[in-house]
Amino acid sequence: MALDEFFQNVNLAASQLWPNVRAEPPLDEDQYSTMLNRASRWLTPAVVDGFDLADFGCLTHSERSELEESVADYRSIAGAVPDRSGPTDEQFRRGLEALRRILDILRPDRYPDVDAFRAAKVLENLQLPADLREKVDRIIERFELDGTGDTGIWIWVILKEDVLWDQASIRDRDRISRSIEAALRRHHIVMRPYIHFRSFSEQRDVELGLVR
Repeated sequence: MALDEFFQNVNLAASQLWPNVRAEPPLDEDQYSTMLNRASRWLTPAVVDGFDLADFGCLTHSERSELEESVADYRSIAGAVPDRSGPTDEQFRRGLEALRRILDILRPDRYPDVDAFRAAKVLENLQLPADLREKVDRIIERFELDGTGDTGIWIWVILKEDVLWDQASIRDRDRISRSIEAALRRHHIVMRPYIHFRSFSEQRDVELGLVR
């Protein structure tokens, strides 16, 4: 699939530069020299081969616009680099900035593969009904192998502190679960979701290492 190709190409380009690609400018002389010497391996139009905006329905409108513009900038800059002499300083810096913007959306350092990226973006941009949205603080996901040996999505819905664990809350949790499952199906996410709920204070204790 074209999206796999695009994600892998960008990930490969990032591997030529990581973690320096995410460092804030100005770069020191050694960083700049090393990255410039590697430019022939990452500043090439082939990096964005396979890009198709239609593959990114999991993104918001603004994310899609930013990604489309960044890919177009990168392709234009990389396509103008001479084969033999390599990029000019301006081409190098503009190409690096365009790649940074692409990486800020795809985050190959965070997601193990394109399916995990798509699933995480679906959860990040999940639109719950208004009465449920006001009860949810955030959603956290993790990807790991389940009992069948396939990659699953472990999802923790963090509820705001004023949500009570009563019968009404049980119905709300069921509606939230069904909303999550429907959104994943709508975007053709095949990984099985394992949905759990925690209160804000329970999640805080987990993050402090007080409980597991």
